[in-house]
Amino acid sequence: MLTITETASENFKQILAENPGKSLRVVFEGFGWGGPSLGLVLDELKNEEETVEVNGIDLAIAEQVLPYTKGCKIDYISNAHGQGFAIVPEHGGC
Repeated sequence: MLTITETASENFKQILAENPGKSLRVVFEGFGWGGPSLGLVLDELKNEEETVEVNGIDLAIAEQVLPYTKGCKIDYISNAHGQGFAIVPEHGGC
């Protein structure tokens, strides 16, 4: 199952509060030798979509994307190279 770190969750809550009516969506960014690459977008929730609640955050995840989120975690990283969200393997998954 996909997890979200506490730091990422706090940042998501701030972003969602500043963007009413928007939702976070986990999407395919592309495919490579290692399989699919996942990313996040801020988007409007479509009527037919369902969300998955993870650590207090509702994420829109398409049915075809959901299996690829197993063993992943969403983290918020801040270092000398910049800051932002990253979807990374947790305990060898993803």
